[in-house]
Amino acid sequence: MFFCVSSCFAANAVGFVSSNIWVSDNQPLDGDQIRIYSVIVNDDDRELHGEVVFEDNGQAVSSNISFSLPGGETSQVVSVDWNAVYGQHQFKAVIQNAYFINSLGEQEAVDSNIMSQVTDIIFVDVDSDDDGVPDEEENDNGTDPNNPDTDGDGENDGDDPDPTDPGVFSGLDSDGDGVSDAADSDRDNDGLYNWEEEEIGTDPDKYDTDGDGCSDKADFYPLDSNKCEQEIFDQQEDEDDNDSEDDQQTQQDAQIIQQPQNVDLNIDQQDGIVLGKKVYYNQGNKLAVQSEEALELPRFWNWPTAIISAIALFWIIFLLIYLYERTKRKNK
Repeated sequence: MFFCVSSCFAANAVGFVSSNIWVSDNQPLDGDQIRIYSVIVNDDDRELHGEVVFEDNGQAVSSNISFSLPGGETSQVVSVDWNAVYGQHQFKAVIQNAYFINSLGEQEAVDSNIMSQVTDIIFVDVDSDDDGVPDEEENDNGTDPNNPDTDGDGENDGDDPDPTDPGVFSGLDSDGDGVSDAADSDRDNDGLYNWEEEEIGTDPDKYDTDGDGCSDKADFYPLDSNKCEQEIFDQQEDEDDNDSEDDQQTQQDAQIIQQPQNVDLNIDQQDGIVLGKKVYYNQGNKLAVQSEEALELPRFWNWPTAIISAIALFWIIFLLIYLYERTKRKNK
């Protein structure tokens, strides 16, 4: 703000320059630190002494600031720092305890008409989302005062040329997809997220990091410019590995078949059935038996029943032979 010194002396030779109190920021936001200024002049031949106090809405915002101006068109800028608070404010500078010192060293009174100056009303707004745009202004232009990037294009509302249109922004769009680099998860449009490329060491801003003609997404060797496609021997190694795993599984199955005692079977000794386990047959197939179901095994697994049956069969055969011999003797 412009202020005058010598040109204003004619009207106000001593005290404040007329209409000359100002702040460093006419549109401060809540929490900002601003500075309040004024100018004291002395166009009298006598020395001017006194104190200045700055007020906000009638309440002092500074301690008393002492000043001393020799006579003969002199001036002094006085100021104070102030932390902005939401709301309307009107600042005032007041000269207190002012007096002249004449050539005899005597104190003389000062005209009280020039002892104060006031500012216009200043409104301090809030910037809730810290995007550089006051809340009231955001309400007026249709942006969200609680979202620093209303349209989600990666640019704060305070910097965005059109904060309500995601397709309009001042930043770069490296891959030309209409999305700002600041909001684009795949800046080079190669099919890999930016964070994925950072992990594997490729350049998130280059479609083909090693320059071999394959995109980083399709390139099996994205950091080797001499090769792109997966090599044949790699595929053969994978097949050999798979064959080796199959052979190993076949050997394990054969071992289980040859050594059935190693299979953990829960056998009901009374009925000769297996409960809740897997049983392996000669073909290597696996039969899962549910926990509440049972698989019946051949009866020879039930040894007590087999022994009783053998004894019974022996006595039946013995009885048949006995009856046959007896009949044969009677016939003679």
